[in-house]
Amino acid sequence: GVQRLALECDFVEIVLGCAAIGIGMIIMPLVDNGRLENITQENDLVVFLERQQSLLAANGLKVLFESDYSPQELARFIARLDCDSFGLNYDIGNSAALGFNVIEEFSAYGSRIINIHVKDRLFGGATVPLGEGDANFDLVFSELAKINYQGNFILQTARSGDGEHAKVLRIYRDMIINWIERYAL
Repeated sequence: GVQRLALECDFVEIVLGCAAIGIGMIIMPLVDNGRLENITQENDLVVFLERQQSLLAANGLKVLFESDYSPQELARFIARLDCDSFGLNYDIGNSAALGFNVIEEFSAYGSRIINIHVKDRLFGGATVPLGEGDANFDLVFSELAKINYQGNFILQTARSGDGEHAKVLRIYRDMIINWIERYAL
């Protein structure tokens, strides 16, 4: 109804705004309040996005989805959308918190991963400092190497417990550089 039309208009405005300032990716979270509750909502979203594909292409934009769908469901969903305009944002910590199998994830949809959120979380729990949760970073970076991942690594890491945020971010940056070098990304 009216709310859906408003959201669709907002999306078009966001696309045009991103294009105007040179942003190339829009991440659409399909989690929490943005979760698709049923196949009708999914179908409506896919139909709307398919209608926006020429607008996205004309403006050099890709829409990336972040989802808590199981690997098979996410693969099924993303296969419905053209790979030139639509892809996936892979959140390392969220996948660990959900208990997903990294190899199964990359096997199901690895070729559609365009962007990475680097985070560590406990299984079923909150964000923790990198290396202190249940994310298997070595396995993730190994799988990224297999798909020849060339995209961004966005830090969505735990904050410093003592307020030394820049210090912690440098440590996290160095950890990521180490993984990138170890797996020749």
